[in-house]
Amino acid sequence: QMEYHYEGQIIENHRACINLYRFSARKYLQKLTEKWFALRTSRVVIDGEEILVPPTELNAVLLLYHVVKRLLGRGVTARHLCDWCVFMHARCEEMDINLLSEYIRGFHLEDMWNVFGRMAIKHLGLPENSMPCLKEGYEEKADLMMNYIMTSAPVRLRVQKKRSSSLGFWRRKYFACRRNIKRIALVYKIAPSQSVFVLWYITVQGIKQMFSDKR
Repeated sequence: QMEYHYEGQIIENHRACINLYRFSARKYLQKLTEKWFALRTSRVVIDGEEILVPPTELNAVLLLYHVVKRLLGRGVTARHLCDWCVFMHARCEEMDINLLSEYIRGFHLEDMWNVFGRMAIKHLGLPENSMPCLKEGYEEKADLMMNYIMTSAPVRLRVQKKRSSSLGFWRRKYFACRRNIKRIALVYKIAPSQSVFVLWYITVQGIKQMFSDKR
């Protein structure tokens, strides 16, 4: 992760944002990237240098994907959701709604878009006209997600050079496994079609972490 300052704001460049948990989503992102790089129509100027950036509609979807990845990983907070809401409120009027809808479907985020979108409107005060492509019927799931965010503190991963005992190591793994099962159950309730891919993603990440943590 890198960061820089632009007009008084800290800009974070997350290299992990392209590490998507569905193979089809990664292929779709690669296809879109090749398309908008070739067109060279979406750009900003920073310190006199012209930089190619994703289209506004794609940025909106990738910001939500980052929120979803946080949900599945170290945990998501209201701050991550606010980042997405601020962007949507500032840029929604310039978005092509048909293109935005196409991107949401392409990344398989229909349920997540509606859950987080309804949550942003009901609990964070985002105007409804700032969140396009919403459907009715997601209010209860939005409440469920908000309750989870407000009652589940994000996990702070700390790599320690020394472990007190192997028992402490496996105890941490037990609680991590329990948290992951809780996340999978939540995802199944709000987006059943995503749960299989989420289970695979969390399992692979857990195995990698287990071998990287143990000394």
